[in-house]
Amino acid sequence: MEAPESVAEEEAEPKRWQDSIPAFAFLWRAFALALIALFAGRLAFGVVRASLLLLPVAIVLLIVGLLAAWGSAVHFAGGQKFDDQTWH
Repeated sequence: MEAPESVAEEEAEPKRWQDSIPAFAFLWRAFALALIALFAGRLAFGVVRASLLLLPVAIVLLIVGLLAAWGSAVHFAGGQKFDDQTWH
């Protein structure tokens, strides 16, 4: 006995190149976050160069820089979409 046919999924339309460019709001946030990441990284190395006693401050600045770089990459990619889950 054969299994019943599953419901046919809608065919996805081909993506246009215009759809892959993020909105202007995402782009300016991405640039701002990238600048924050660069500034935090540069500041962290400057703090360590000034004194090794400030190493904990430099570590916090590096974490801030990494998180800002991650957020910048997400925004350059068009942001995170929360409606892509199939189990809703």
